[in-house]
Amino acid sequence: MIKECKFCLKKFNTNNNGRKFCSWKCYLKYSSKNPNKTTFQKGSTPWNKNLKGIHFSPETEFKKGQKSINCVPIGTVKFRTSYRHKYFDSRQWIKITEPNKWIEFSRYIWQKKRNKLIPKGMIIHHKDSDPLHNSISNLQLVTRAKHINIHRPLLMAFNPKFFNHYKLNHTLRKKQ
Repeated sequence: MIKECKFCLKKFNTNNNGRKFCSWKCYLKYSSKNPNKTTFQKGSTPWNKNLKGIHFSPETEFKKGQKSINCVPIGTVKFRTSYRHKYFDSRQWIKITEPNKWIEFSRYIWQKKRNKLIPKGMIIHHKDSDPLHNSISNLQLVTRAKHINIHRPLLMAFNPKFFNHYKLNHTLRKKQ
């Protein structure tokens, strides 16, 4: 079908009924001279100017000091599921302070039983690999390096290409 360009008025062939310009250049030139009429124009006054604090539905708005319906008390334990790996990893989390300070339940149990904080660079390992079994006899404090070595066979089973690439880079770094 033959159409006429909206900018340069040249005739052009097209199969597209919605096409109005013969080229991208014509479209850009036209749009720079004829801005979109539906956008907020420069110098216009917004409808809500000088209406600070306008309330259309005060009975459904939050009142000062009102708590959210999702607010839970300190000590609440919730399950969270991570989808980082090819398997689902559910863990328990406990709320320890307001507002919304949560830690893993296994860390909380270890700190409560030992009466000390977990040192930086150390993590809690579940000996039986069940993240929901949080008894103190199942928890072990290990370094991050030791923890990755404990779980390396499982990680290699999920993504062997990554570990082959890692081994190659690691050996090259050692030689340098």
